[in-house]
Amino acid sequence: MKKILSILVGCCFLLNPFNVNSQECSLYDYSYNVITELGHSVGSEWWLNDDVGGWAAFTDSDDAGFLTYGPYDSSGPEGLRQVTYDLLVADNNGDNLVFTIDVWDSTTGQQLAVLDVHQDWFSAGVTPQAFTLSYYHTEGNSMEYRVWFHDTVIGAITGMSVTNDSDGNGACDCLEADTDGDGVCNQWTYSTCPVDMSYFSNAMSFNGSNYYVSNDSYTWQDARALAESLGGNLVVINSAEENAFVQGLAANSPWIGLFQDVTSPSYSEPDGGWAWITKECLDYENWSDGEPNEASELTNGEGYAHMTTLGTWNDWESNAVAPFIMEINCLETVVECPVPGCMDDTACNYNSEATENDGTCEFPGEYEDSDCNPIGCLVNDIFIENGGYYSDPNNPCEPGYCLEGEFVISIIDCPEGMGVPCDGSWILEEGACCATCVEAQEPAGSLMITELTDPQNSSDAGRYVEIFNPGTEDINLSTGYGLQRWTNGNADPQSAVSLTGTIVAGGFYIVCNDADKFTETYGLVADQDIGTGGAADSNGDDNIALLDPDGNIIDMFGVAGEDGTGTGHEFEDGRAERACGTSASSTWVEADWNIDNDSGGGDGNQYAPEGFDPYVWCDITQPEPVSGCQDETACNFGSDSDCLFNDCEGVCGGSSTLDDCGICDGDGTSCLVNVTFSVDMSLEGVLEGNNIKVRTSTENGIYSPSDWYIMDDSDGDMIYTYTMALITGVEYGYNFNDEDGNGYESGSDLEDVCAAGSYGNDRILLVEPNDMVLSTVCWESCEDCPEIILGCMDSSACNYDPDATEDDDSCLSLDCAGECGGSSVEDECGVCDGSGAAAGFNCDGGCLEGDLMTFSFSSDEYWTEEFSWSVTSGGATLASGGNYS
Repeated sequence: MKKILSILVGCCFLLNPFNVNSQECSLYDYSYNVITELGHSVGSEWWLNDDVGGWAAFTDSDDAGFLTYGPYDSSGPEGLRQVTYDLLVADNNGDNLVFTIDVWDSTTGQQLAVLDVHQDWFSAGVTPQAFTLSYYHTEGNSMEYRVWFHDTVIGAITGMSVTNDSDGNGACDCLEADTDGDGVCNQWTYSTCPVDMSYFSNAMSFNGSNYYVSNDSYTWQDARALAESLGGNLVVINSAEENAFVQGLAANSPWIGLFQDVTSPSYSEPDGGWAWITKECLDYENWSDGEPNEASELTNGEGYAHMTTLGTWNDWESNAVAPFIMEINCLETVVECPVPGCMDDTACNYNSEATENDGTCEFPGEYEDSDCNPIGCLVNDIFIENGGYYSDPNNPCEPGYCLEGEFVISIIDCPEGMGVPCDGSWILEEGACCATCVEAQEPAGSLMITELTDPQNSSDAGRYVEIFNPGTEDINLSTGYGLQRWTNGNADPQSAVSLTGTIVAGGFYIVCNDADKFTETYGLVADQDIGTGGAADSNGDDNIALLDPDGNIIDMFGVAGEDGTGTGHEFEDGRAERACGTSASSTWVEADWNIDNDSGGGDGNQYAPEGFDPYVWCDITQPEPVSGCQDETACNFGSDSDCLFNDCEGVCGGSSTLDDCGICDGDGTSCLVNVTFSVDMSLEGVLEGNNIKVRTSTENGIYSPSDWYIMDDSDGDMIYTYTMALITGVEYGYNFNDEDGNGYESGSDLEDVCAAGSYGNDRILLVEPNDMVLSTVCWESCEDCPEIILGCMDSSACNYDPDATEDDDSCLSLDCAGECGGSSVEDECGVCDGSGAAAGFNCDGGCLEGDLMTFSFSSDEYWTEEFSWSVTSGGATLASGGNYS
């Protein structure tokens, strides 16, 4: 739902209401030592430098887990708070999910705020960056401020602080603005709304609303009733962000608060009239492809919406059961969507529900009543009221009007020169100028409604309509009889529901909204179950009519277009029983009915079964059944034996049956198709001795795992395959497993792309009518594996291969001779393949400074003497064979 606050707030978790509405508030500000004051399930103490340190986790040595949890702090006042988490990553070169931070109320076991933090959200690597969560703190509750490490990138937490002064203005964060203009915040806290958590398995908050996941499964109508009785409503989704949040609550295909309003002016099948139960505008929609499609062949069709495992919406049957998500908004009033219409109460088409005048008002004409219905017309300038009689004695061929009571007539218009149209109530003989009336016909049959029910415990007992046949002949209701409902104050009825059985003379026919509940409550078998949302499912403020085969009203309860609340035809949480001795009436006769309701009418609200008596009216009970087969659909109708029916082979009383695929005496395999799964392990690799396996994990969003099947790679190409038989039309989730650790794929790159489920790794498959060979996918990818190209990936190498995808350690460098990978090297004097300087000399031929050198001097041939001295800069140079003196 759209909220006025952009913070994450948890408000409705305490069962004992607590209220503080004061201008007094104590400031709260605390910074935690993340090393010593918080708990850790992974990581270790780590210091970036002398000033910055914290707790870090490494991908090569740590698994996924809580980098921090605790501190189970219950100190501080009630009210809004902001938690700041100082986090860092080794680098920001990627979009990996690194952390999930949340605020957890360990007293109530509820998650109050949550945020996924991705690698590319950081402005730089190895640089602490602040992330914040806001939540509503309940005084005395023990809090955890947690950081979950996803083991994708090296990361650390360096600090954590909590405050109720997030803007640093020296005052508590304000829940309600300064409404009295005195410059001081009016309200820092709000009243909590109690919720009975015994109905729910999980609760989380988003954008100022709380969301609760039911433990059990219900029909949509029962889920709605339960949510409203607990102070909430079925969830209303107004944005893609809220839709993603609701999808993450891990409910299996839950009901949402979207239904098809058949009384809406925009109603049409399959996609007209959809509306939120809160009457908010339907500005955001996320239907699955081809939905809504009204696929069900049930009488009441698919008029309610649920969310699939992929987060998209689907229309579903009213008798389907599913978990539901309840939403409670504690912070603002829901804004209903404007209802366009005529708002002038003097107009014929005045709409009491309209909130926005659309300029369509129509007002009565000269010969129309306040509803713009004709009250008569002019014939030869003489006004004749509906039901009156006129005949010009001077012109016997002038059409006349039938006296009311003598003939059936429906005057709709009076065209000039015609008098009354031939509309079915008149017969105009071919070639004649005169019209004559059709004589009145008795309505077919003489049925009547004798009881309408809405037990106080209707969610367990169901509801029903009782019809009585006071005549002397059995009546086949399948010839066109029906029930019709006008919901609340709607002037237009729902589509009539056809009746199907036979009502015996002097007997009853029960039409219920749930046959199983009826039998469990009363120990009797109802004649027809028409499901919820229809004529047998009134909550006591609707109007119900029994129709004959021509669509005419035989018997009427209530006034069409008038909400029963507070009137003589309200039977909410009770019943309406026809008074003894009365008969059917096509218009509402209040005196013909005895009413019990929760507003104090009659005997007040009624509980089933003790407050009701199906198949009994006054002193009349259901006649004993006639022996033998009385079912006209049976193949031995009229015989003295029990009814028999043709089997699927056409044999009366035969034993042949249809299998699940609709095949007579089939083995149930004809609707199975072969589905071949393939996964490419060439990049991931397979540990020696391990198997690659596949299984189906869910069926239509419900966890129902199959056995694991070992996949085949007999050709050794690292592509593993397996074929299994699956049912056409079923949406399966399926998993691969490589037996490494728990063996499952990570869902980080699969979720919301080709997979769903609690861990994001249930790949989704909708089975088609024919055999399927699924595209080969890469392990932990929704696509096929990229081609492996070995080569040098160092761009500075002389044999760099820009197309390479995997480095093969073949990178080479140019040698001094310019040969790629050559062996030539420069000597110490920079000469390629040179021998270097002579011993004792530098590269320029000079003596090396500071070295001792030995020379031989000769003087004549008589003596040789060796001298040693130190050569200094600028010293003498002695030529080869020369003398020095």
